[in-house]
Amino acid sequence: MDVYRVIKDYEVDAVVVKIPDELPRTKAFIQLVGALNILFERRKLKAIYATLSELKDLYKLHPRCRQELFVTHVVARHPELLPEYQREQMNVNKYYEKLFEAVAAAHYFSRVCE
Repeated sequence: MDVYRVIKDYEVDAVVVKIPDELPRTKAFIQLVGALNILFERRKLKAIYATLSELKDLYKLHPRCRQELFVTHVVARHPELLPEYQREQMNVNKYYEKLFEAVAAAHYFSRVCE
């Protein structure tokens, strides 16, 4: 599914983009961020860029804390995620870590926009 369709179908009006703590200085990365900025501007989307360290800081965690600790703090703040967290504990594939990061990003967005 292409990004334009997702924006339209889900009536997206805001986006949080997780970026590396140390921004790459490559031409490809700069072009990607530029293309995202153009997309957000054209679609009139509010966009915020956040690093994983900033998301961890929201939960009062050290930027270098382990991902597992970060996830447990997100789940403590959002107990409705407990079933997914318990399922994640049994998985070899850490797909759900990204889910918890996305929830933290939404929480971050709500704080920044207060």
